[in-house]
Amino acid sequence: MTFFLASEEYGLEILKVHEIIGMMPITRVPR
Repeated sequence: MTFFLASEEYGLEILKVHEIIGMMPITRVPR
């Protein structure tokens, strides 16, 4: 399974994936 995060592509072994969750609300964190 592959996915993109911040213009980078990542991959995981599909047998190690337990759950796929859709987009969740983004919480802003102060610097």
